[in-house]
Amino acid sequence: MLLFVLLTAGQTAFSQSLAGNAFRFPNGTKEWSDPLDKNLQSVKMDKKGIAPVPLVFRIKLQKRVTMGKWYYVEVTNKSEQYTIQFTMQASGVNQDKYSIKLKPGETKVYEKFNWHLNSFGDKLRPDEEPESWAFVFEGIGVK
Repeated sequence: MLLFVLLTAGQTAFSQSLAGNAFRFPNGTKEWSDPLDKNLQSVKMDKKGIAPVPLVFRIKLQKRVTMGKWYYVEVTNKSEQYTIQFTMQASGVNQDKYSIKLKPGETKVYEKFNWHLNSFGDKLRPDEEPESWAFVFEGIGVK
């Protein structure tokens, strides 16, 4: 029997986030960043004794746009047991929201995550790293 646990999307009290200046680009932003690990677990998963699902994230510059830059985001499910699903959205207003579903070991790439530049533009950030960024995760569930 497949176990399915789903926390209702949109309940920000149960959302999780990944934020900060943690991505490093040893080969520049036109190449993939170093991987960043994040474990996701909903309240219902915890209550049922299901361990957090390990994920790995990397980002890469896609292109410059007015007042910001678009990034590719690569997500890998490192679990050997669970398919995970969740919604993922870049922080900020009017950002695209992605419904993610990854089987064990699966990797997918998503486009057009936009992080805005600071008010001084590119002159202060020629390396093209996002000045401020965050992902928000909701609706976390496994099967």
